[in-house]
Amino acid sequence: MISSDKTAPSIRDHPKALCVVTHHKTGTVWMRSVFSAIAGAFGIPFASAQDPASAASIAQQLDTGPAILVVLNGVIPKLLADDPDIRFIHMIRDPRDVLLSGLQYHLSHVPRQNSPETSIHAPRSEFGGLTYQQKLRSIRTNDARLRFEMIRRHNTTVRQMLNWDYSDPRTTEWRYEDMMLDRDCARFASAMQAIGYRPDKCKTMCRTFLEKSIFDQTGKSIDADEHVKSGCIRRWETELPATFKTRYEEKYGYALRALGYETDGGWAERAKPSM
Repeated sequence: MISSDKTAPSIRDHPKALCVVTHHKTGTVWMRSVFSAIAGAFGIPFASAQDPASAASIAQQLDTGPAILVVLNGVIPKLLADDPDIRFIHMIRDPRDVLLSGLQYHLSHVPRQNSPETSIHAPRSEFGGLTYQQKLRSIRTNDARLRFEMIRRHNTTVRQMLNWDYSDPRTTEWRYEDMMLDRDCARFASAMQAIGYRPDKCKTMCRTFLEKSIFDQTGKSIDADEHVKSGCIRRWETELPATFKTRYEEKYGYALRALGYETDGGWAERAKPSM
């Protein structure tokens, strides 16, 4: 089982570069908001990349000074992966909530310039010329939509979370759920100190983390932005239909246990009935 409390060893006064790695619907926009503000406060370079190619291009531009990079889709360029002086934060989320959040997002997303989500608006021959979103919207029942999402975009995200190297000592592992409840900033501060930031910098970083938080006192999302409005934790308990919980266990139960979100396959029976 993967531990969410593993923290990277300390280095110098700050890391050469901090690379924050997320997956689709695991807090990418939230982390980008937090760490871009931190980079701005410290006057250091910041970049965000949604695919390995763009991340590799950015990595080639890193010098010996501090920098912060946010990478979506859990794929780190070799140039970064091979550098012993770079530290990583990797954040995952309960796959069941990833499924619900992803479905909601793909149904409602409005294409706009520089949007990170362009593939769902591209016509596809497999859907008779419809886009991913159009095909999804053409499906009438929620259960069928969940099944459609589960075996496509969701499957990719789950596999990316499973394929991550959780043994790398340079990496601090976070769970979205833990960070959503980190209202006193204790977990965030501990991670920043262990990564190597000086105490005075950690204070600034913690203040920024709280200012950019998307949670309230119960872990409920309070940000109205389209990308994070579905950020509540444990949505699956009440929003996944009872029959679908069983189907999800059959398909991805092994992933829930590998990622540490369940210890056995009985959760689908024990879970609260959906509304």
